[in-house]
Amino acid sequence: MCRVGEVAKLANGSLVLEIQTCEGADHICQHRFTFLAAFEPSAAICEHPHPLIVRFIPIHFWPDCPEDMHEIEEQNRWDKNTIIKAWWIKPEEK
Repeated sequence: MCRVGEVAKLANGSLVLEIQTCEGADHICQHRFTFLAAFEPSAAICEHPHPLIVRFIPIHFWPDCPEDMHEIEEQNRWDKNTIIKAWWIKPEEK
């Protein structure tokens, strides 16, 4: 079941829906055309990346290495290419 937590109307008239579960978001994405048909023809679903700070990443992790990124995704059971970009917060010399 897809539960909507909050709906916000932006100044440009767009609506932002807060979907409360991953399953709900997946359901909407899988049935996006049916879902969007309930709105107007110009309606669209936009996915936005979110920055995260992750603790306890191994020091041998290399942010520019795709294999290291995929390893982190696999260990956390995330879809491939879920991580768009990674970098160390502190400079390497610290």
